[in-house]
Amino acid sequence: FTSTSIKDIGSDEDVASSTNFDDFTASYGAGAGVDFHLGSSTSETGRTTSFLLHAGVQYLLGGNAEYLKRGSIRRENGQVTFDVQRSRTDLVAPQLGVTFVF
Repeated sequence: FTSTSIKDIGSDEDVASSTNFDDFTASYGAGAGVDFHLGSSTSETGRTTSFLLHAGVQYLLGGNAEYLKRGSIRRENGQVTFDVQRSRTDLVAPQLGVTFVF
């Protein structure tokens, strides 16, 4: 969504605000990853904890979304116009993390 607000200079609080534009689109996808065993430790009670490095990637296919960018709201001759942008929302999300198994 895109919103506009007017702030009070003295208190930095919103005096007025409005949502100018919003949109919604769904996405779906798949991902894969692999875990690399980094090591294990055993506590005094005999419980074993394993440490793994996770590396993976997800690919999400998204629909088209409409949105406004900075400067997309213009005022011309007393009329407000929106320069609406449109693009796909596909996403590639790499992942890197540590997993503790206990």
